[in-house]
Amino acid sequence: MRPRSISSSSSSGTDDSGPLVPKGGKGGLLAASQPQPFSNSGGSGPTIPQLAQQFMKLQQSNTNYYQNTISVQKGEITQGRIDLNDANQRYSTEQRTSALYYSKFTSQQSQLTQAQNDLTAEKSKASYWYQQYGVLYNRAQTLEATNEGLTARIAILEKANIDLKNERESRPTPSLDQGLRAELALAQSEVAALMAMKNELEQKVKKAEKDAWEWWNRSQELEQASEELQNERAEKVALRRDVASLRQKRERDKERLQKLKERAERSETLARERRETIERLTSRRV
Repeated sequence: MRPRSISSSSSSGTDDSGPLVPKGGKGGLLAASQPQPFSNSGGSGPTIPQLAQQFMKLQQSNTNYYQNTISVQKGEITQGRIDLNDANQRYSTEQRTSALYYSKFTSQQSQLTQAQNDLTAEKSKASYWYQQYGVLYNRAQTLEATNEGLTARIAILEKANIDLKNERESRPTPSLDQGLRAELALAQSEVAALMAMKNELEQKVKKAEKDAWEWWNRSQELEQASEELQNERAEKVALRRDVASLRQKRERDKERLQKLKERAERSETLARERRETIERLTSRRV
């Protein structure tokens, strides 16, 4: 807002649109403060009462202008402080929320680590049971082949026993028959032992297969839980980015308030200096 100039003629009322300065070239107020020619009989220069009236109007106008300017700038400072307080409150709330989410994130991260360790252990157990299942299955296959061989051998021995029995009836040979019977009984006992071992191994294989499936299902559940925890971890990372953005905004608000304060201080200093200059010139003129 530019200061307006006044002429030597008097005018009524005041205007606070800007500080008043008298016309008169480069001298400004200092030039106006120099003695002016006047005459009681109607000279060309203004009279002393006219100059006094002009300076009174000038002082009132400048006072009103700077008071209005200072009032506006104080309002800006007040609004800046309100904005800063609001930003501080938002920042405090968001900081508490961030701390809460960070605590929850830390807890879930610990749970995720534990779940991953459990998953690794379960996978190791599942791999062990799969290996045991393969070993037991191969052993069962071997025992089954052995059992088939013993069954065939038993059939041969039974046939030989029948042949020997027939031959004994025609020509008794107690010693030979007794030896074959002993061999047959031994073979039958071996077959019974092998069958019992086979049944036991089949039960172990079934149990191992059942355990392996249980461990597999549990490992799948743990993998799903691990994925969910990783998704939550990504959400917490995004939240931390938002908190960092809010911190940057708060710093910008603080810088803006500081600039407003500096601007207000400069305006107050300038207004005080101009007011002192006007008062000094007025007092000198009076």
